[in-house]
Amino acid sequence: MTGLNELVAQCSPAMGTTCANAPFFCSLEEIDGYVCSNTSTTPSYCSPICSQGGQGENTNWLGFSSNGGNVSITLSVGSCSNSQGLEFGIIEDCKCARPIACHSNPCVAPGNSQTITTNLGKCGEYYLWIDGCNGDVCDFTINTSGGTRPKLDPIGYINNEASKIIKNVCAGCYKVYSIQNMGDLCNVFYVWELDGQLLTQGVYEHDIEYLFPSKGTYELCVTAYIRNPRNPNDICDQLGPQCATVEVTGLPDRKGIPRNICNEKIKPSGYKWHNQRIFNSGIYREHLRDKGGCCTYDSVVEFTVLAEPVPAIVQYIGCNNEAYIDILGRRQGLCLQNALIKLPNTTNPDLCDSSILLTTINVDYAPSWSINCIGGQVELVPNIKIVKPCNVGESYEFDYSWYKKNDPSKKVISYDERLAVPAISEEYILQVKVFTYFNNETFVCYKTFSETFNEGNLAPECAFKLNGNKVYCFDKLSKYWVDSFLPGNVKAYHWTVNAGNIISNPDSSVVDVVWNLNANDTGSICLTYDTDCGSSCQKCKPVILETSIAGQDFEKRGLSAYLDAKSHPNGIWRLISGPHPVRIDDPTNPKTRISAYNYGYYCFEWTVTDINCVIKDTLCVDLHFYKTTSPEYPDRLFDERAAINPNETDLSSIIFTPNLIQQHGQSFVLLNNLDAASISYKWYNLYGQLVLQDVQTIEFGIQRQHIQSPTQSGMFFLLVELGKTHLVQKICVID
Repeated sequence: MTGLNELVAQCSPAMGTTCANAPFFCSLEEIDGYVCSNTSTTPSYCSPICSQGGQGENTNWLGFSSNGGNVSITLSVGSCSNSQGLEFGIIEDCKCARPIACHSNPCVAPGNSQTITTNLGKCGEYYLWIDGCNGDVCDFTINTSGGTRPKLDPIGYINNEASKIIKNVCAGCYKVYSIQNMGDLCNVFYVWELDGQLLTQGVYEHDIEYLFPSKGTYELCVTAYIRNPRNPNDICDQLGPQCATVEVTGLPDRKGIPRNICNEKIKPSGYKWHNQRIFNSGIYREHLRDKGGCCTYDSVVEFTVLAEPVPAIVQYIGCNNEAYIDILGRRQGLCLQNALIKLPNTTNPDLCDSSILLTTINVDYAPSWSINCIGGQVELVPNIKIVKPCNVGESYEFDYSWYKKNDPSKKVISYDERLAVPAISEEYILQVKVFTYFNNETFVCYKTFSETFNEGNLAPECAFKLNGNKVYCFDKLSKYWVDSFLPGNVKAYHWTVNAGNIISNPDSSVVDVVWNLNANDTGSICLTYDTDCGSSCQKCKPVILETSIAGQDFEKRGLSAYLDAKSHPNGIWRLISGPHPVRIDDPTNPKTRISAYNYGYYCFEWTVTDINCVIKDTLCVDLHFYKTTSPEYPDRLFDERAAINPNETDLSSIIFTPNLIQQHGQSFVLLNNLDAASISYKWYNLYGQLVLQDVQTIEFGIQRQHIQSPTQSGMFFLLVELGKTHLVQKICVID
């Protein structure tokens, strides 16, 4: 044991008895040749101590780092106290769950050696443990291969500025200064110095944020270190110092590219550039701050205000409604004269607004065919007209070419406007070429037309209509006319009248007739007319005495309406049916106003008394409040005209009810019952919802029938049905 004690005394530094207190070396190379013995009495806390088995009993520890790569550790065992030998291995970060390599089976016997190899990561913290098998204590020697000290990566230039001059730094503004960071893999720290003085800000960080209080030139340096994680004073590697000159001068002017401003952008309040309004060309300066909001600089830009483009004069002549399309693809009007057309964003290259003074002429023409019969020939007259001429100073010249439709060669048979042809059926084509002249410009349009006359039979077609006024027993004078387009070459009109006399010029398209008709008589008026090409057929119109003089039935929202009957000085209105009395403002006025006291269906009679006859006619008016889409609302009653027969003067039953009642839940209906056994009633609110209904037995004759009414105030509709008689009335229930 004396030799062993002497060996233990050579351990320098002493091995740790636990992983936590183990001495730590910057590299594995530093423990090459290390000689010691495992004198610890503390067993390893890892169990088993190795993946090959074994239990720690007296474990010693050494820590180390490396630059990474393949390494080998050879343990040579000398003499041992119990001749059992040693076991050894490596773990990472003192964590049993992160074993690197080990050897425990068999133990390294006295006088023998064993090597373990592995691959280490850069800057990792590794711990070599040595343990006696079954508590044996042995002297040993450690030899290593590989595992050099960890090396720093190049740190580059401060702020990546290869010139080592950092310019345009603003005084009083924080700015970040940095070098390349190695990350968290190695225990790297950085020391920053300004003009040789240590900066407290950002010590150990690869970047700092620093504020220079005043303008000037400064030297900023940084040094990077990898230090021993267990001994901060032990530096494993060092790079630097890396220095840069910092020129604190502020930001220089920033000159922008010259800009052109469209003339329309300065109107009316100027072109806005930051806080300025630009109206004229010039160099402008604006005091600004950078994105950080601290450094200031002047932005300098030269602006040129472009002159407003002079409108180009454009003249366009189009055929057959072909509109002018501007460069923006917009259709312009067919007839324009010096119209100012704005063309936004169209100049090149500045995309300013431009404009044109546009004159457009649309050349659209069509024939208005007519014919003349001259001897044995037919003259075709096209009567070409310009449809809606623009009248902006243009002039026209027409060129005609006639050819037969069935001629494939299209041989021209005439260049005249009119074409005289034999009275033989043939189809002809007319090509019309129109020359349009305007401001020394000429434009030509082409168009062809087909005539559709039957030259072999040009007698007028029997397609015209006769029209005329109605005839009454008290007004037997009537006017008749041709209600159709006739050819322009009518030579004579021939009217004939049955049961009447023409009292105006009979050779005219319009005649006046006095009729000699009695009731139930039918007269007639007939017409033929002559042209150069023959006579038309005879068209007749039957004539009877009209009895409809009151007008058409109609419906009206409200309680008043205006009637409209045939006027006569001896006419008079009277009410012949309706649920309530009606006021007739002027019974002798055919267009008088009538006013009812309640809604309902009312019929009136208009009677005209003349020396020759007495005639009566009826008109019915449906006065209502409004209809709704609710299926519960009795809107069908507004159109149920069968409820009252307009031809009878007496009603089968009469109903009356007040339209203003109290909300005590009771009201009444006055009625004259002639044939019904019961009365039914329904109350609706203004939304068409049914509120209350009932059916009651009634007596014959005039009576007052009590009914239930709503107990809430508001507007309601009451529907009362008495046999075939119905009443719908708007009623106000008040407090």
